[in-house]
Amino acid sequence: MAKRKDRESSPPPSPGKKAKAPKLKVMGDSGQTEAERRVLRQKQRSLSTNIAANAADIEDATKQAFSAARDSNNELFEDVNYAREAVMDSENLDAIAKRACKQATKLATTQTYDVDKVLKCLRRKVCLENGTFNWEKLGRAVGSCFNMVPFTQFLNGPLGVNFQPKEKKVRAKREKRIDETADEENPDEIISQRQDKSGMSGMENIIKSVSKTLRKKTDAKAAGQKDKGKGGKAVCAIKLLVNPKSFAQTAENLLALSFAVKKGDASIRNDADGLPVVDTARQGTGGMVSKQSIVALSMKDWKSLAKQFEVVDEDCVPNRKAPSKGRRLSEMKARKVEESDDDDDDE
Repeated sequence: MAKRKDRESSPPPSPGKKAKAPKLKVMGDSGQTEAERRVLRQKQRSLSTNIAANAADIEDATKQAFSAARDSNNELFEDVNYAREAVMDSENLDAIAKRACKQATKLATTQTYDVDKVLKCLRRKVCLENGTFNWEKLGRAVGSCFNMVPFTQFLNGPLGVNFQPKEKKVRAKREKRIDETADEENPDEIISQRQDKSGMSGMENIIKSVSKTLRKKTDAKAAGQKDKGKGGKAVCAIKLLVNPKSFAQTAENLLALSFAVKKGDASIRNDADGLPVVDTARQGTGGMVSKQSIVALSMKDWKSLAKQFEVVDEDCVPNRKAPSKGRRLSEMKARKVEESDDDDDDE
């Protein structure tokens, strides 16, 4: 059977250099044949049977069954080169380890005494010739174990020594180190969202845009269905709110619609096909039931909705252009001028 020649002892390394680990040849590089592997598996199965049969002897610390099983498994491991034999080797090792664990548990248990043996020993040592139990002799034998002054410790030491309490040291407060030569730094100024010239904030403009587009779509649909006399003026919520060019604006449109519904300017429901539709509504309209829903929208869902419903720019809320860098700088300068004017007025 092919042994692992690479496990043989290699020459010692030169001083100052670390020993290199030997390169193990496994699988096909080991040169082990199928017949040799078959014989090895038979030996491993035989060892597994012996471990199960001699479990009690392996768990007994007074016997050498554990060492014999361990050595046999280690000897077979020298011929293991493939994963199949390695699995069987690990199973045998696990079985031996479990028996060894039980052996250690038995050794760790508290030692017990047999009452009958203790009494027989006492009679042999203490009893008189006529068979009477000599309690006096027993008392002298064990008196040294009980006739002792109990050991006592006191919190402040022995009673014969004067106690001197230790003085508690008062820790001085740490002084803050101030570097007078360092430049003073101020936190970055946070510019809050300002209102535009119309007096509305950015979110209010988005709500206005969504409500305006909704009224325009519903009025156009109502005019087209005026002659038919059936159907409603509600429009598809997906085509209205999903912006095919911007995921962020799609989320803003959903938020704006929720504000419009809460305010009572719009209503949303499911049509006969189970799709959400949006319609205009006025405050005080009877028959409306208030409900709340949580919408989960990911980038993948947004792309899928825009593709399946074939949303185009004419169907949805108009795309909002982000302000340019020059425009933002001009607005910041205008705000600073307004703030300086306000400060002058206060003075």
